[in-house]
Amino acid sequence: MTGELPAAFDDLERSVLLLDPNGDPTDQNAAAADFLGYSHERLEECTLATLIPGRTAITADDVRDALTRVRDGKTVSFEWQIRRADGEHRWVSATLSPARFSDRPASVLVELSDLTEYKARGRRLQLLYRVLRHDLRNDMSVIQGYASNLERAIEADDLEEQIQVIRRTAAKVGGFSESVAYLERLIEEDATERRRIDVADLVTEAIENVRRKYPEAAVETELADGLWISADEGLKLAVEHTLDNAVRHNGSDAAHVTVRTSVDSSGSYVHVHVLDDGPGIPEMELNALEGGVSSVDHGQGLGLWLIKRCTESLGGSVSIEEREGGGTRVTLALPRLDEVDADEE
Repeated sequence: MTGELPAAFDDLERSVLLLDPNGDPTDQNAAAADFLGYSHERLEECTLATLIPGRTAITADDVRDALTRVRDGKTVSFEWQIRRADGEHRWVSATLSPARFSDRPASVLVELSDLTEYKARGRRLQLLYRVLRHDLRNDMSVIQGYASNLERAIEADDLEEQIQVIRRTAAKVGGFSESVAYLERLIEEDATERRRIDVADLVTEAIENVRRKYPEAAVETELADGLWISADEGLKLAVEHTLDNAVRHNGSDAAHVTVRTSVDSSGSYVHVHVLDDGPGIPEMELNALEGGVSSVDHGQGLGLWLIKRCTESLGGSVSIEEREGGGTRVTLALPRLDEVDADEE
């Protein structure tokens, strides 16, 4: 490193990076080295693209646009998903401001605040609020309305239809209890804490939980060892919920599910594939997957929405495709971490 940052910056608790006019890092304080995991020698080899994951909303061009405004004397702040040295993606609040130290060239000072746990908990609380206030309220209104209709139907000999509507709606309301239970786990204090784990271990644990719940289901595995990812409680639930959906909605008394893990062609992402032989996913639920919280229509697609959000919070993505001959393939793509030496585990 060029040692452009004054030594006093190492006394700060907040992470600070120094960027050149092109956005490439030239120096960091001790807090940034600890948070991002780059040694000074390794940071010297980095470019702006190194710090920006390939599948995020903020691109290198976006950051360069911000640098242009900073060169005009403005201070710019935005949220950014940054790539650590081990490959993990972390949400940060970045504040960029112009900097000049003695006779050195003008540069940009970047202050970073870790937002990862804050953003994950905020999204989950938002969904819990919607389920409890909007969906339950609306479905209870349906029950109340049909109960009133039932009173009138006694004289009109229309009892059976009214009763069936009440039963279906009541069953749907009851089904919310499982989703709320998932959400309660996701907003617990330690639910957003991340840990480094071999994806095979995470998937194996999820499979064991599903097998206990559905002992008649056949779950086959093709799991590669040594694929490390960063995981929290949300990802554990996402994998488990994907498997649960594949078995529960199979339409057969003997569901058959295959789980595979692999690495994408770039070597940067670990894939968890869940393949089933069921009837496919309803269009309404797929629409919820593509939209935001408001797209979760009375509980339809809530499970898929949870899977997507929990995966995206770690810098990953979810894709769904129909299989030839029937069935569905759900793929969770997650940032791959560097391998760990045996003496470091």
